[in-house]
Amino acid sequence: MVSCIVLAAGASSRFGSPKPLARLHSRPLISFLSEQLLKTQMGEILIVLGADADAIRPCVCSDPRIKCIFNESFTRGQTSSFKKGLASLSADTEGVLLLPADAPFVLPETIDMIVETFLKNPFPILVPTYKGRGGHPPVFSKTLFAEFAKLSDEAPLSTIQQIHASEILKLPVCDEGVILSFNTPLEFEKIRNKSSLGG
Repeated sequence: MVSCIVLAAGASSRFGSPKPLARLHSRPLISFLSEQLLKTQMGEILIVLGADADAIRPCVCSDPRIKCIFNESFTRGQTSSFKKGLASLSADTEGVLLLPADAPFVLPETIDMIVETFLKNPFPILVPTYKGRGGHPPVFSKTLFAEFAKLSDEAPLSTIQQIHASEILKLPVCDEGVILSFNTPLEFEKIRNKSSLGG
């Protein structure tokens, strides 16, 4: 099976308020995102919390497949949160799909296509692309978990992709959501107002 790690631990300093609590489709973004993930074939969904965890956790959909994890080292960056998620994965996980909370616009059917393609192809990394641009969520094989564990918390997550650049399977998709993410309220509004995404 493939598991999903959602990174929702950041301080959202550029956004000015917790990004997972931004309103999307009349509810907190993290509610929408967890609901969307439950529509997929994900074996388990690990949501890594840090800043504002007490406010975000109640907004996550309640389901046996979803587990919230607290990263006490969240100020060290995304790598520390991803490593925290990896340490909590089920033993039978073949790979992990990495999805930042600020990239919630990927369609459930796109995620299923990514998972199915990964399971059929023995590549250590799969990256979805839209019109030639790489996006989220990438999938990493369990063969790379030890390498991630050895990364310092301050090292960028992209370090492993750079090391294995020649071993990445790029999957073209027809879903613009794979390249849509935001850091500021203006960026969020521009994406949210797209007619295909609604409010």
